[in-house]
Amino acid sequence: MKIIHTADICLDRCYAEQGLPAATGRANRVHLRECLEKILKRAQAWPADAVLITGNLLNGEAVERDTVAFLRNIFEDVAPIPILISPGRHDPYTPTSPYATELWPENVHFFRGPEWERYAVGTLAIYGFGHANRSLPKNPFESLHISEEDSTCIFMGPALAASLVKGEYTTGAVVDPAVLADPRIAYVALGHLARATEIDTGAGPVTWYAGAPEGARFGDTGPHHYLEITIADEGETSQAVDVDPVVTSEGRFYEMTLDCTDLESGQALLDAIRPHLAAQPDRQCARIVLEGALLPAIYDEMSSIREALSEDVLYLDLIDRCFVAENYAALAEQKTSLGAFVARINQEIHDAPDEHRRAALCRSRDLALCGYRGQHLPIRASQGD
Repeated sequence: MKIIHTADICLDRCYAEQGLPAATGRANRVHLRECLEKILKRAQAWPADAVLITGNLLNGEAVERDTVAFLRNIFEDVAPIPILISPGRHDPYTPTSPYATELWPENVHFFRGPEWERYAVGTLAIYGFGHANRSLPKNPFESLHISEEDSTCIFMGPALAASLVKGEYTTGAVVDPAVLADPRIAYVALGHLARATEIDTGAGPVTWYAGAPEGARFGDTGPHHYLEITIADEGETSQAVDVDPVVTSEGRFYEMTLDCTDLESGQALLDAIRPHLAAQPDRQCARIVLEGALLPAIYDEMSSIREALSEDVLYLDLIDRCFVAENYAALAEQKTSLGAFVARINQEIHDAPDEHRRAALCRSRDLALCGYRGQHLPIRASQGD
């Protein structure tokens, strides 16, 4: 048997919390659709016996009509391959959800609530549950009963148990080790972690969180995956399970920190950043944090630097945490009003009671020097602030 497992796609996701403009958010939502299309095209070509979506296919009940039409079309295109969906905490199966109110192709099946349902795919029995609201019973496995007729089973559900990720079991864990002792259980499909993650269940069945096929925010960088699972019978009560994480995206979001201390020009700053942006074509939303000592002359070029970098990505969030590369000890020795000011604030910095106060005074000194010289003030906040 060949199974595809994915989760947490969150179509129609809102990116306002990341500070992304509306056009960038729309482009990212189109990209999410492309990720799902890629997965389903692979399901056809492989071909898969079933596709499992363990939670948060949608991003709530406020779903665009076009998104519903998109899903109906791509699900129907892969028929008769079953599309099995466990509604998650963000897209529960409620009387008003699109899952309940829309007409879906015959190959689409929703696990409508916390009560376990059985769905047969050939000789494989798939047991699933989902959210009917935003909460679940403490231990869904308490109510699970495997049919005596089943020889190979998969469990699928959208819930996350932090205790399970840490390798510990509690009464609230999603996967109960007592149930996992049944040798007929080949695979446990879970959702709600951002990254594809295998869980060590000891002698129990192979257990994975599929992870999201694309990142949702800055900090969630790097490749994302879906899972291809192959289950081969090795006897009446034994299965060989192989799980292959497949890259869906190299990461829509990219974040880097650059030490600017040794940079001698604005061009050098560009040359230090651009190779990172060009390394992967999916990196369309970039956050670049500048740190260290930055020459005052580079600040004069900051607007053109920002403009040049913006041509390389869909969205740029440039954050400057640098300090001006100045010899303040030498400035303090000058017999000028500036020298007197620098000498006084140098002493205050030296006497500062804590790092927070010292950092604020250093920042004040940098800004005062820029103002005195009529230079552009160094940026500190992100572009959207």
